[in-house]
Amino acid sequence: MLISDGLVNKFRESDFVKDNYPQNNEGISVEISINESLNSQKVIKKDGYLFNSGKDKLINLKYSHITYHSINKYEGWEKEISNLKLLIDAIILLDKTIYINKISCRYLNIINLLEDSKKDLEKYLVVCPKTPKLINRKGPFLLSFTTTEAENEIIGTVNEKFELINNYNRVIVDISVEKNVDNSNIINTFEKLREYKNLLFENLLRLETKTLFNL
Repeated sequence: MLISDGLVNKFRESDFVKDNYPQNNEGISVEISINESLNSQKVIKKDGYLFNSGKDKLINLKYSHITYHSINKYEGWEKEISNLKLLIDAIILLDKTIYINKISCRYLNIINLLEDSKKDLEKYLVVCPKTPKLINRKGPFLLSFTTTEAENEIIGTVNEKFELINNYNRVIVDISVEKNVDNSNIINTFEKLREYKNLLFENLLRLETKTLFNL
């Protein structure tokens, strides 16, 4: 997806933004290059705008992609997909020639675990790191892997992070799913991404953890 300055400016002035995302700030990107003498050079460039609802919704409109963020409070899939559809419709209304070739979703799940979880992570997670006894396991860990759903050609990336916060053990299950598209059936395809995300999440957790979620 390529987004022009003209489209960014039209979007900023649109009724959709004025009514729903009145706060906006110019976005930037930072590029760092290192030459043969190992000297580095930093270049700061304009890169679209960040739009804020003033509550818990953000839109990051860059020249290469658009991201919609729901933060602080998840309002349920039906509400979120409705918000996303309004965003897509607003963009296409301003430029009917725009072409969307990839979509993705990211879900950040924070699970508070019981006190003994660090001693026996396999009790809570199906996929977790295994380290030899002589290696120190007191620090936090980060585990990452990629998987695919062949039928719908969806790629999933899972990151698991275990950490100790204020004497409480917790694990962060960070799941991203993505798929190439041909500018059609965007909303229906998001439904497929959600189904695969749910499959990954539910199969990563053992029964002991699911009881914490009432799954």
